[in-house]
Formats: sequence, C-alpha cells, structure tokens
Amino acid sequence: MDGKITAVELPTSRLSANGLKRRNSVDPSAEATPKAGGSTESISAKAPGYAGPFGIDSTMNGPGVPVQPPSRRFVVYWRQVDWGFFHRRNEAFTRTLAAQGSVDEVVHLETISLKGLLASAVRALVLRNPRLRSVYRLHVRKTLARRPILIDERLLVKSLLIVAPSERTWLERLNRWLFRRQARRLHTSKPTILLAYPPAIYMRELRAALQPDLMLADLVDDVPAQECDPQRRAALEKAFVEILPLCAAVFATSESLARRYGAHAPAKIEFLPNGVKLLEPAVCSEHERTPGRRQRVVYAGTLNRTLDRSLIEYLLNHNPDVDFILIGPVEATAEAFVQNLKSRFPSCHYLGRKRHDELQWHLADCDVLVNLKRADAGTHGNDSIKLYEYLATGKPVVSTPIAPADRLHDVIYVAEDKVQFHRLLQCALAEKAPEKRRHRRSIAADNSWEHRVTRILERVGQLCNAAPGQPQEAERA
Repeated sequence: MDGKITAVELPTSRLSANGLKRRNSVDPSAEATPKAGGSTESISAKAPGYAGPFGIDSTMNGPGVPVQPPSRRFVVYWRQVDWGFFHRRNEAFTRTLAAQGSVDEVVHLETISLKGLLASAVRALVLRNPRLRSVYRLHVRKTLARRPILIDERLLVKSLLIVAPSERTWLERLNRWLFRRQARRLHTSKPTILLAYPPAIYMRELRAALQPDLMLADLVDDVPAQECDPQRRAALEKAFVEILPLCAAVFATSESLARRYGAHAPAKIEFLPNGVKLLEPAVCSEHERTPGRRQRVVYAGTLNRTLDRSLIEYLLNHNPDVDFILIGPVEATAEAFVQNLKSRFPSCHYLGRKRHDELQWHLADCDVLVNLKRADAGTHGNDSIKLYEYLATGKPVVSTPIAPADRLHDVIYVAEDKVQFHRLLQCALAEKAPEKRRHRRSIAADNSWEHRVTRILERVGQLCNAAPGQPQEAERA
C-alpha cells in the first residue's frame, strides 16, 4: 500500500465454566492496601475461611482490620497488529487501565506473522515519516523481545510471533507450538485478568498458558458480517461461539452484537459503547480557519470496501470549491478507487496514514468532519470511534446513519442518502454557533474512555467479590 498511492503533505488451578478461577489457599501475609491519603478500603465479608477469587481471605486480617485485594494485572489480547497507529478501543482501554491506581500493570498482546515482522522492519527503515518509523520500530522490538517491554508507567507491550496463518496442518501445528512457547513466558503468580477480543487466534492456548483468575471478552464490530467468503465467515463465528462461554463477563460495542451472540455468553452481554480521549484545548483553539483559504472537509479512517463510493463521488462533483481531505491507511480493496479520485478531482487530497497523536491536529484544522461509511450489514454492529473523536473537536459533523450517529441526532447531522448528505454538508459549512461546539465537546466528555474503563473495573469488582455459587448479577441474555 505504501508504494502504490502517494500521500500529499498538507499456583495451578482451573477456570470455572463462567471464566472465574477459584483458589483454595489463603495467603496469610495478605495486608490491607492503602489508598491515596493513607486510608484503606474493605471488601464485603464472606464466610470465614473463604479465599476469594484472587486468593485472599476476605473476612478480616486480625481484629477489625479489613483485607483489601492486591493490585490486579490485566492482559489485553487484541486480534490484529496495529498498536500505536489508530488508538482503537483495545489501545484506549490498555492505556486508561494502566493509569488506574488499582491496576498493578497492563500487558497488551498482539500476534504477528513472520511476513508482518519483516514488513515492519523494512518500514522502520524506509518510511519518511519519523513518527510512523518509530511505531514500526516498536513493533519489531516487541516481537523480538523475550518478554513484554515497558513503554510507559505500568504499561507493557508484546507481539507473539507465528510463521504465517495457514490451513495446512503441519504449519498450523508449528504456529501453535511457537505461540504456546512464547505465551508460557507471560505466566506470573500475580492475580491476572484476561481481556480478550474475539476472533483473536489461539485464544484457548493463551488462556491455558496464563491461567487467568478472570476472563472477560470485549466484542468490537461484527467481524464475521464483514467477511465475504462463507467459509472464512463461519470460522470467525466459531471463534466467537467457542470463547464466550468461558468468560465471566462479556461487553459489546453495539446492542446488535449483544443480541447476536447473547445466547453463547454465560450472562447478559453488557452494552459498552466506544469512547474518546479528550483533546487538549489548544488543539481546537489554535486551529480556526485562516481567512481566505478554501473550506475543508476531512474524513479520517481506514479506506476500504465499507466506504460509500457513490456518496463520495457525488459530494466531490457537487462541491468543487471545497477541499476534501482523506486521511488513513488504504486497504487493497480501495486502492484503485482512491487513486481514481485523486486523478479525477483536483479538490480531493489524500494525506496518507497518520499516527493518532498527529491526527487530532488535522481534525481540528478543518471546517467540517464527515463519516462516509455505508450503513449496511457490514457496519451494523459497529460503533464508530471516529465520530466520538470528531465530536471532541467541537466541529460540525455529517454522517451516514451508523452508530453512534443514529443515537446522537442532536449533535450530528445524520443523512439517509447522498442528496440529503450534500444538503446537510452545506448547513454544516455555514454553521456559526459556538454553543453547538460547546455542546459537542460536552457530549464527548460524557463518553470518555475513563467512563468506559470505570464500568469495566466496577464489573470486575462485582465478580471478584462474589462468593462461590452466588448467581451472576446480570440476567441471562
């Protein structure tokens, strides 16, 4: 892709069926963990001698002294190799969890093929963008390191190397052997929570190697629905169905995902939308439009087959005096289309792939932000992070009717067809309402990643404080 389209520079135990591991030993040296300011928190008392799911006697440590569970270790297992590029949900959760005082460390895992490793090494050497080079260097380092590498306080990353995804029996056996060998090095005696993202490969092998005290699943996008090949789609659905019964709790970015896979989860799947990292005030305040320059409309995201191509061409044809800027990686399914747009429309500019920390400046330095994805079966289970990020700028947003636009009509211009999209785009370009910008930023603040992680930690606390045999609080889906 990089060479085809030129960017312009503008102890041993078992997991129970619901994913919660019960330890039978009590740690006599467990002490209360002080909070900031010197206070301690107690956990709800159970029957005397009960060792909670983190191996802690949750009655008392001496007369009247409550016991606080130790800090927890989270392992986040993502389904593809993109750490550092897009700040997707998995990365946002990882970074936000690492910032919590109740979390000892967070380890983010990805699986990379030998071909992917070599491609990262080459790009780390030849790319002109120094920020992208640094990301690819990190991908090489975290693959070759024997153990996870520390990149921030309490935050570690690691890539697990396989030869290549394959249906050949001998190669698949080699892949699994390599994966298990690396995964075993990740096991520690620390209480561990595994947050898995189906359909990540070799999830059962990772679970067996880590022996987590608690396993959670987070469903992001309806991945099987986006797959065209029936055999591949069936394999992806099987990956969901096999892992969900082993989880103590399951979250999903959309209610349609929760309904689709609810029958396979041990309890009701919890709807947990995407969120946003709020922008620094300077990002928005310093990027007001320079008088005299042409109006700019920006789309930021992966350019792939989910784009509404007829909509894009219609907008370019009907707005020749407006610059349309496309930012993001181009998948093979859209390479010819993007190249064609650049050659046919002088007002269409492709800026290439940008790191997330660079992207926010481009979002703020425009007049209107747009979402150009088709609203169909392939996007029905999605919850677009870009729309939350758009709202954080305060700028006018025009979108097709995909989530969360369908829930946020009061702050997003939502178009049902290309004619209405063009009309609403004109309204957005003409908008001069500071109160609307403040309202959009307020909505973004209500949907921060901190709010989402708080929900996860609250659920983990409920599960960890539940006595053996106690029914789940959530209803059966």
